[in-house]
Amino acid sequence: MYTVRYYLVVPRAVRQGVAVHTSPKEAMRQAICRAYDASEASGECESIGVEGYTMYLDGKVIHSFCDI
Repeated sequence: MYTVRYYLVVPRAVRQGVAVHTSPKEAMRQAICRAYDASEASGECESIGVEGYTMYLDGKVIHSFCDI
């Protein structure tokens, strides 16, 4: 199973979305949606300073990315 932890670092918090799926593409899509949903749920307009993700396959890191 693929696990993706997608995060957005905003001025007041770190918004993250986590998803587990058999497809890496679907896990990524779900994690991104959950992170942005968490950001929108705050009710504030937030500027994003950093965003990135870490992808795991059966508990081992297989890819990570960070964009500042």
